Amino acid sequence: MAKSSNVKSETQTQRRVKYGFNITIAIVAAAAIVLILNIISYKYLDRVRLDTTQSRRYSLSDQTRKILNNLENDFRIVTLISESNSYIDNAKDLIEEYQYYSNKVEVEHMSPLAGKSFFNDLLKRFENQLTAIRQGIDHGRKAVEEAEQLLTRQAPLIQAVLNDPQLVNEEHKLFLNQLTRFIGRMAQSRSDISTVVDRSLESVLPDFSGVLSQIRQELDLIDKNIEVSVNNLNNWASTAAMSPSVSNGFLKLKDGLQSVQDAVANSHRILNDVGNADKYDDVRNQLRTPNTVVISSPRDIRIISLQEMFRQPNAEQLAQAQPGDLIDQAFVGEEKITGALVGLELDKQPMVVFVYAGQQPATGPGGDYAHVAQRLETMNFDVRQWNPMGQNRPGFGGPPMPPQPAPEPAEDQRVIWIITPMPPANPMMPTASAGTSQVADMVKQKLDDGHTAMFILGPNPGIAYGAQDPMVDVIEPWGISPQLDRQIYYQEILPDRRTTASPNIMIDQWTGDSAITTALGTMRGVFPVTCPLILTTSGNTSLDHWVLASATHRDMWAETNLQSPNPKYNQSTAANSFTIAVAAKTDKGRIVVVADPFWASNRVTMWGQLGPGTAPLTGAAFPANAELFLNSVYWLADLEELIARSARTQDIRRVGQMSQGGFVAIKVLLLVGLPLAALACGIGVWLRRRTV
Repeated sequence: MAKSSNVKSETQTQRRVKYGFNITIAIVAAAAIVLILNIISYKYLDRVRLDTTQSRRYSLSDQTRKILNNLENDFRIVTLISESNSYIDNAKDLIEEYQYYSNKVEVEHMSPLAGKSFFNDLLKRFENQLTAIRQGIDHGRKAVEEAEQLLTRQAPLIQAVLNDPQLVNEEHKLFLNQLTRFIGRMAQSRSDISTVVDRSLESVLPDFSGVLSQIRQELDLIDKNIEVSVNNLNNWASTAAMSPSVSNGFLKLKDGLQSVQDAVANSHRILNDVGNADKYDDVRNQLRTPNTVVISSPRDIRIISLQEMFRQPNAEQLAQAQPGDLIDQAFVGEEKITGALVGLELDKQPMVVFVYAGQQPATGPGGDYAHVAQRLETMNFDVRQWNPMGQNRPGFGGPPMPPQPAPEPAEDQRVIWIITPMPPANPMMPTASAGTSQVADMVKQKLDDGHTAMFILGPNPGIAYGAQDPMVDVIEPWGISPQLDRQIYYQEILPDRRTTASPNIMIDQWTGDSAITTALGTMRGVFPVTCPLILTTSGNTSLDHWVLASATHRDMWAETNLQSPNPKYNQSTAANSFTIAVAAKTDKGRIVVVADPFWASNRVTMWGQLGPGTAPLTGAAFPANAELFLNSVYWLADLEELIARSARTQDIRRVGQMSQGGFVAIKVLLLVGLPLAALACGIGVWLRRRTV
């Protein structure tokens, strides 16, 4: 007989309570988990970005992120862009990244037509500068109105003279009638000016200077017309043949007009004393350019046009492009915006002076170092150039222009002197050597004063004949001895197994001892004409050296015969490694020495995948050269916070355009391969379940 169970089954109500309670707990737990994950995400993962592009096209550079992490002031970036396409949308996305890496930056995107609140903020920024101009405009409008009223009061006097029967001179009558018409037009002229002024002042960014100028012009016109009238009336009244009644009428009219002229002249003097709002006018004119990006801080404001933010290939670069090459509008806005942030953050611009000799300038159009100089200007450095030997007058004969004095920095302004290769000693041209000695003496004095310098040197054939390079005497006290009487070569094996002496030193592994080179990573650089640098202690206990670049290669030697057209391997001067770039620091200052005359020139930094000058089109073939130069300048300026991989290093396109065959292969893989893979997985799961 079966035993009965004493366990009571749950009632329906109990089950409902239990299941409902379990579901409630599960919902609360799920909500808590979601809440915790959101808190973690917003607090710790908000700035995490994932960019899978090869060139980090949608990410800010290391340099920009480093600068953003060290910002002290608050910044506002506003894009006033009405256009929309893939390039512009990508640019906006990248600009928006700035606020994710710093709580000091606020980014806004707005239409130029809907940005009235932003323009009102701009007006408030310049309120102190515009107060005097606003007052001047109000005074000028009242002055024009007062002049019109005073002139109107002279109309009865003019009419009385015209009605005098003694006035018989037709020329006098004609003039008085013209004066009457001028006074009659004053009311309409004042009304027209008032309308134009009101319309101008109602715009989002009024042209205060233009309005003030227009009022000045109107007062000028009144003053000149009255001056002519006063002179004529005075001359006619003093004529002996003039009847007394007409003469008295002329004198009364002259006195009335003279009072008007005095009032106008006084108002004109007041308006001339009103200063100009140059900074406001500059900002307003820049904002008139369609599509701009505005970067502002409590200290100042910078404006970048959309056209500046995309690098367009020029005609020469387009001509060098091969059929099928993909030419796109490379975005360089990050470099511009980051440079603006640096400029607004720094208390004073560092000055960089390129010292050069010869007729070709160092910076500007056609300059040997125009590329790196332009990048320094983008980072808000004050870039100058100085030729101590003078230059020939372009397009003219005769003696050269006398040398200009060296640039003088402002008080407490940091100065970095870039000493480009000076001409070697030549007995036939002693003035060239004198100029080099002058530069050497000047740089030595500047270093003693606490300035910093970069020396760009190269092999000097004259040393073999007893000539001396004055720059060596400046550098050697820093424990660096340049061997300018030799050039580094290595034996290169050609495809046909022959060997040849090659001077081109390629480097893609940089020493990590210095912040200058740590940021270079594995970027590729080239040094086409190098000579060795020997390091010594120089007896200075405060002296520190950092090797920036070394030539390392098998079968490498330092050739002493610089005139040889076919250098041969020389075991006596062979070495596995030669130092070619060094940074040195003492308690007094810093210097950088690079023993290659071409490494930072345009011929190297602008070399692209398609040859000379195509770096803006296809990306630099040797990006490390320009980066090494800029990082060295930052280090010399004591601005290590700027040393990092810049935005320009991400502008290296390593992935070419997809071929037709590759496109077909990917298409087949997606249309056929993926379905077959899914089918195979399904069959595998089915077979596995059958065996279980």
